[in-house]
Amino acid sequence: AMLLLRATMTPPPPAGQEGAGSAVVVSRQVVAHASGRVEVYALESLGRTIYRRFAQTSDAASSLHEPSPESQQWVPTQPPPDPSRGAVLGLAPARPSLRVARNLANAPHLAQQTLVPKRLLRGLLPDALLDGYVFWQADGEPQHLHGFETDETAAAAVTHHRLLVELRPPPAEPLEGAVAAPMLPTGTSSSLFNLAGDAADGVVTRLPLCDVHAAAPRTDAVVDDSKPRLVLANAAASASSAPLVALLQRLESAAHTLFWCAPPAADGDAAALARVELPRLRLSFAVVGGRLLSEEHGGHWISDARGGALDQLLLGLAAHCLLLENATGEVLVLLPATGRPLPVASGVHLLHGDAGWLANLHPSVRHYVYAAHPSGAFLASTTLGSSLYLLVCYLFTSNHELAFRLAECCVSDTPLSPEEAQLWATLGLAAHDTHPDAHAVRLKLSLVTMGAEDVMACPWDVGAELRGYLSKAQHVSPACRLYPDEEALLYQEHKATLPTKGNDAVDVLNRRAVLKAIRAGEAEAPLALPKPLVPPSFDAVADGSCLDSGDGLGSLLEAAQRKGAAAFYSRAAEGTGAEVASIVHEALEGGALTLGGSRGFFFLYELMSGSLQLQLLPSELGDSPHSLACVLLRMLPQHETSSRGLLQSILRTMAANRAVAAALPPYEPPAQKSEVLTKEDPSKQLLLAVHDALQAKRASLLWATGEPMSGAMSMPPPAFRPPDVLRLQPTAAYRELIVPRATDVACAKLRVATVKGAAVEGADMDAAELTALCSTPLSPLPLDRFVRSAAARRDRPGGGLPFELRKHPRAKSPVALEMLSRLAADCELYADAEASRTMVQLDCLRPRSVQALFGPSARTAATKAASSLRALRSALEQLCVADEGAAHAAAEAALGLVNGVPRDPPSRELLSHRLRVTGGREPKVWFELLVALSMSEHGVAALCHFNPYLGEQLAQRALHLCAAAMLRTSRISQARRCLPQVDDLLGLVAAAEKAAGGAGWPSEEVRLEARTELGVKADGLASALAAGRKHATVGGAGAEATLDPRLLAFEFASTFVLRGAQVSLVSDFIAKAGGGESLCCQMIMGGGKTTVITPLLALLLADGKRLVVQCVPAALLEMSRAVVRAAFATVTRKAVYTFEYDRLTDLQATQRLRAKLSKAAATRAVVVCSPISVKAFVLKLVESLHQLSQSYAEKPKGVAGAIDAAGSALTKFGKGLLHRFGVPGSDAYVDRIKALRRETEACVAVYRVLQGSALLVDEVDLVLHPLKSELNWPLGDKLPLDFTEGEDKTGLRWRIPFLLLDALFAARGAPLVNESLGASPRALELIATLREQLEAGLNAQHLQAAPHLLLLRREFYDETLKPLLARWLVLVLTQLKLRKLSDAEATEYLLHRKVPADAGQRLSGTQQQMLRLSADWLSAFLPHVLSRIDRVHYGLLSPAQLAAALKDQPQMPVSRRLLAVPFVGKDVPSKASEFSHPDVVIGLSIAAFRYEGLRKSDLLEVLHGLRTQMASQPGPYSRRPACAKYRKYVEHAGAHVRGSRAPADPAGLMLAQSAVEIQAAERGRRTRKDIAAERKSSGGRRKSSGEGPIWRQAGSGGGGGAGAAAATATGGSSGIERLTSWSSAATERLRQTSIAKAASGRDWGKDVRDMGSFVARISSRALRALGAATARCMQDQGQRIHSANSELRRHKAASSDPNMCAGLGAVARGYTHPKRGEPPPPSQPPPPPSIPPSAPSEASSRSLESIPSPDSPTVERKSGVLEPPPPDLFDEDVLPLQMLDLGDPEQVDQLHGLLHKVPHVVYDLLNEHTFPKTMEFQETKLSASGQDLGGSVLFPLRLGFSGTPSSLLPLEMGACQFARTI
Repeated sequence: AMLLLRATMTPPPPAGQEGAGSAVVVSRQVVAHASGRVEVYALESLGRTIYRRFAQTSDAASSLHEPSPESQQWVPTQPPPDPSRGAVLGLAPARPSLRVARNLANAPHLAQQTLVPKRLLRGLLPDALLDGYVFWQADGEPQHLHGFETDETAAAAVTHHRLLVELRPPPAEPLEGAVAAPMLPTGTSSSLFNLAGDAADGVVTRLPLCDVHAAAPRTDAVVDDSKPRLVLANAAASASSAPLVALLQRLESAAHTLFWCAPPAADGDAAALARVELPRLRLSFAVVGGRLLSEEHGGHWISDARGGALDQLLLGLAAHCLLLENATGEVLVLLPATGRPLPVASGVHLLHGDAGWLANLHPSVRHYVYAAHPSGAFLASTTLGSSLYLLVCYLFTSNHELAFRLAECCVSDTPLSPEEAQLWATLGLAAHDTHPDAHAVRLKLSLVTMGAEDVMACPWDVGAELRGYLSKAQHVSPACRLYPDEEALLYQEHKATLPTKGNDAVDVLNRRAVLKAIRAGEAEAPLALPKPLVPPSFDAVADGSCLDSGDGLGSLLEAAQRKGAAAFYSRAAEGTGAEVASIVHEALEGGALTLGGSRGFFFLYELMSGSLQLQLLPSELGDSPHSLACVLLRMLPQHETSSRGLLQSILRTMAANRAVAAALPPYEPPAQKSEVLTKEDPSKQLLLAVHDALQAKRASLLWATGEPMSGAMSMPPPAFRPPDVLRLQPTAAYRELIVPRATDVACAKLRVATVKGAAVEGADMDAAELTALCSTPLSPLPLDRFVRSAAARRDRPGGGLPFELRKHPRAKSPVALEMLSRLAADCELYADAEASRTMVQLDCLRPRSVQALFGPSARTAATKAASSLRALRSALEQLCVADEGAAHAAAEAALGLVNGVPRDPPSRELLSHRLRVTGGREPKVWFELLVALSMSEHGVAALCHFNPYLGEQLAQRALHLCAAAMLRTSRISQARRCLPQVDDLLGLVAAAEKAAGGAGWPSEEVRLEARTELGVKADGLASALAAGRKHATVGGAGAEATLDPRLLAFEFASTFVLRGAQVSLVSDFIAKAGGGESLCCQMIMGGGKTTVITPLLALLLADGKRLVVQCVPAALLEMSRAVVRAAFATVTRKAVYTFEYDRLTDLQATQRLRAKLSKAAATRAVVVCSPISVKAFVLKLVESLHQLSQSYAEKPKGVAGAIDAAGSALTKFGKGLLHRFGVPGSDAYVDRIKALRRETEACVAVYRVLQGSALLVDEVDLVLHPLKSELNWPLGDKLPLDFTEGEDKTGLRWRIPFLLLDALFAARGAPLVNESLGASPRALELIATLREQLEAGLNAQHLQAAPHLLLLRREFYDETLKPLLARWLVLVLTQLKLRKLSDAEATEYLLHRKVPADAGQRLSGTQQQMLRLSADWLSAFLPHVLSRIDRVHYGLLSPAQLAAALKDQPQMPVSRRLLAVPFVGKDVPSKASEFSHPDVVIGLSIAAFRYEGLRKSDLLEVLHGLRTQMASQPGPYSRRPACAKYRKYVEHAGAHVRGSRAPADPAGLMLAQSAVEIQAAERGRRTRKDIAAERKSSGGRRKSSGEGPIWRQAGSGGGGGAGAAAATATGGSSGIERLTSWSSAATERLRQTSIAKAASGRDWGKDVRDMGSFVARISSRALRALGAATARCMQDQGQRIHSANSELRRHKAASSDPNMCAGLGAVARGYTHPKRGEPPPPSQPPPPPSIPPSAPSEASSRSLESIPSPDSPTVERKSGVLEPPPPDLFDEDVLPLQMLDLGDPEQVDQLHGLLHKVPHVVYDLLNEHTFPKTMEFQETKLSASGQDLGGSVLFPLRLGFSGTPSSLLPLEMGACQFARTI
């Protein structure tokens, strides 16, 4: 119900006081009761409409809105945070609001809508919908809300939806006192409060949309009625869904949980749940077969599976996790990554909705998955993030032992993701836990992350943790203990933070000394003694003040003390036991136990004298009030017990003389407190009486020591001083130093015997069971009932190759001969294997049975097969159930043996040991540890050490039981994997039966596919059922089996059975490694080399001394690291480190690397690296040694001696300069030598660690290839590359290859960069011929056109392309002033290297170099460049790749940033490699820029250079060379610079327009026949004058009259004819203009001269425009190019006619370019049609006729081909160079789109900027290749494997062992 709390309206302001801040305040707060929570809404006005705004909820977990929790410093010991969130808003002044409306013209069904802000729907709709959709309210239908996907939702969605929220009216009869009662139809609606004063129900329907284009507006999409609609359900209101809601709230709050139902079939029907979505967790579940099936984890559904072992693993996490289960019984545990874990008093609390926490999560996966092992012994976490999250939860729930085990694999030495970093920082919240085991866990994490502090700095004080651990070491659980060596390492690393003096340092120093002495085997250990704290002893004070002569009242201070005690004293009620204890407690706690306090002198006096009967124990137990008083007397404050005084002396005397005390007079308290101030003070009278009584008995009084008080009291003995030396016992006696862990995995053989008479029922294993488990695990089904074995074939196939290749020319090389021999041997091996091979088949689905299923008797065969399959499924399920019980029993029996009391009846010592085990004082073995001990050759001894009462025989029996449990668990997994296969076969058999029953098969093809699928799956199931254990052998009687426990443990952890090939390959590797030999083997893809072989080798080779390094290509590094991390996340947990090294690695990083590698070797961790890092370290080592030797080679004596000899000649300033610049003999030089030495020593230390390691090389063919894995480090000063500088050879090193490649690009349609070559008929003819040959090569498949021109056959290049390119190079060289050789001589040299006899005299050195460089390019470099694929073999770093690379390598060389780099895959550049040959770099960089275009940074480089040049050039901007070059760039791109175009250029416009239209026609693939057909169908005319080109409209002069008639008459004329027509019109216009000017008396001769020069420019520009257009557009028609240019040459000659020039000039001066789409101004007279056009040639007519409109659609752009910028070629919208703002992204984007592929810009970038910066070399370089990895330089043992290895291996690796199966 909704209740009104308050409605307030402030009165309007007085008249005349209206203004700012005087708005009427309207606010009302509403409370809604739903599901036991209270929600408060405030009212807010928006656009004169009142809405509710969410303010507060009492339970954020069940509310539809989850406000972000308040940020506060979390106190770990506090209770869970308050579930309520938000704040009740007070009255606030109304503020102006903005109403946003829209009218969807393209979606009239949605009409006009108003935006409803998200804040006004909070609490009314779930946050999950508000975060993913934007809601609009229809103005015509206010009861409807439409939700449209946000951009983020649409980008991530596969199918798109729109939401429709229908608001329904409230019920007719609201509840009493309520505004309205929300109507909640069962399971179909969600409560939605609409306006402030009304209540309504909202039915949220999700509408599926039809697929639309990604760029289309989502508002235009229509609803797809073929897909189901879903309705949001209010699950919280349904009692039946309450269990599901509670289950999902473990992971997510109600605001982010969506329950979708299918609409009910009829009104009143219950809706069926269809989907459950948790968008924030990226989880969704579909209802299939009554189960909620996960869509992210295929085949798994929500389960309530529980078990004792699983519950133990989930201890403390059960309230926050969800379980998923699949058909094989695999259980997954889900934990929400969105919940921020916080420590609370009750355990861990997950705080949802923390915005900062959510921002750091991975965008696609926001939950953690843990696979529960079938044994229930552990959870498998496969990623670092999931491991850290589980570790946090374990620590917060005080599950320290599980946290300690998990800590080993919670490390990374690579930068953490934001998600991982915040989890690591969250561990700091556990620092409040001071439990001894908590200290141990944090220290373990400190050890694991040692060496990675730059990435994972511990969020706690390691020194403080170490002090806490050492002080509580006796109380640390054995499972959490650190090894003494680990303690020593921590002490060494954090010694500076530990105390070294004082009492605080005693525990640390003594434990360090004792552990050191024990490790050294010494008999004694020196101890540090604490400074003795000797407080004043109570018995050391001899106080006889009570016997001194005097008045017996003491000093004035004592009198005041006495009077205060008497005033405050009140006699306690007499009693015994608890009452007395309470009195004593109050006295001690309240500070009343002082001589002057209420429980002071008089209280103790009455107790000692017996006047007050108070005692803790009964009298018969020897207690008395006097005894209690004696104890309390010693508890007086120290300043009272250590000083002398009358009151203290009386009490001491009474305590030492009990009989005297009993005879002293009693104390009578005063009736009134004021009496203590009078002369009759009772306390005064008492002291006088006591003084007299003690004086009377002075002779009999005794001191506390028993001596007479008449004499002096002897002092007590000195305090005890412990010895400073500890005599040690044998090491075995120190049980608190035992660490229960396995120390090795060296046990290669484990003998497993049968088990009888186990302590736990069901744990026995007889001989038959042992035989089955170690040979064919599923044989007890019984297997022979379902599977049959038969020979694969009866005859032996023929051996040898079925074809003869030895006579082929390519088979003559040694490599080919070796390959053929190997293939022949493989064929023979295959024939032998096939002759003896047996195959297994399902008995019910053998080939004949499968054939019968698709024949006439299909129904009978289907019934029989289905019956057999169901029986098989039942047998598998029964075997799983039996094995689950037996495995659990065997594990329980094994743990009971090692942790229990093995003797019956047990002795006192045994029971004491069992009690210590239970109490955590003695080691307790868990199952994972028992599995690890079974792999150790010292496993039995370790068990006996953990339990000294066990004995070797019982320890062996425990290992046998452990092996039995592992074998049975492995069989459970094998059987469960067969169950889904059985279900698949049952489905296929049912389909066959259905088809036989009358439905039939849709087609014969479908029937054959079903038959094949059934046969394949049946054979797969048979193979899975018959799979055997290949690493175990069974004895003759079956009573004993021998197996490799390490392989068994791997099978147990991974849940699958190793294949024979895997076992054989691992055995070969280990055998070679045992002999110190390297080996390389082939393993076919899919054989498990990454997931099986590598982890197994890492497990077997790591022995605590040998470091295991896995080397993989850089692209596989992340994947390999993840696989290894997942493999060693359970049972044998290992840390995974990364070896990273580069040239910039400093001394500190090298030292950390050495420490990390040493620790990895000691802890048997795995190190993963890429080849680049290893080679970089080799080069760093060599470089440091080289630099050190070079520095020693210098002779500092010379300079130093000269300085000493010169003495007075050098001033102190000069000496200071020498020191400063490090001249040999100076201090700086000595420091540099020391730094080099330290760096070299650090590298040598790393080298020594690697010398004791084993290298595992994956993808050995890539890693060790000598040509693909080279790394070069240049040394020395950079010098310009040869042939790049000099007066006559500047840039020739790259200009020649650029112009050579330019010919190929021109032949493919791009414009020529060199304009003089572009105007040469000879060059154009050569380009046309080259184009024809390229087309022929493409047709013959010698070349490839996609993705760009690619050379496939070198012979085609040598025979066809090379001669043409040689002729082109002759033209280029001639232009470069190589003119002393004839063309024939130069061509002969370029093709055949034949030099004329007198070439040395005729040619200069530069010219000879030019020839040699050109010949090299023609014969070697160019074919290499043409055979490489851009973005596959090479390419430029894209802006995103460049940014990522600079982030990883801030000091990346400039050459990698600017030039082409090697690629290792499609769009995957190498991490650090570069091309080593400069000419290869030049060629590939030119090709990359021409194919890919300029990046924005490259264009900015060019523009900045032009701006710099422009700033230094004089004159107007329009005439500066830099501005002119910029204009040329823009014009080459087909645009114009604003203000740079002449008043009119009709000829240029016409020719350029013609070129564009030609290009459009060419892109449209219209042939000459197509154009002729179109002209014929249209009568030789265009459709309309409006569709014609611009120059056509301009030529019409005003659109009408004679001009229009002329235009129509020439509609079918060629471009040259139209140009002639223009010239005629210009002549007439010039004549008329001259007459008019002559009449006015003006001199127009100057105008004529100006027009003449302008006409010359027109001719030049026209020729350039048409020449460039034809060159880039007519790609496939060489003859047409030739004909067009011939016509142009004739036109150029004709254009020299003065009349034509004058006419063109007149037109240019008088023509005003019309706006686009408008006719030209009427003031321009039309050209007279009387001037006949010249007859064009046939070729030019074919080239320029029938040109389409410039608005015709274009096709895709070809690589390297420049295209005009759409939509308007002639828009003058490009800013001049001087007006460009290079900081404006919009301008830069526009220019980049225009110029990025203009070849002239590319040429200037490379020629003026890129190549001059990068084409430098260093005279010396260091080089490393695959030889350094495959050789013995670094790694003495190398094991390599690959699916495609080669024989190209280092000699130290030996010959590759290829797989011997086909």
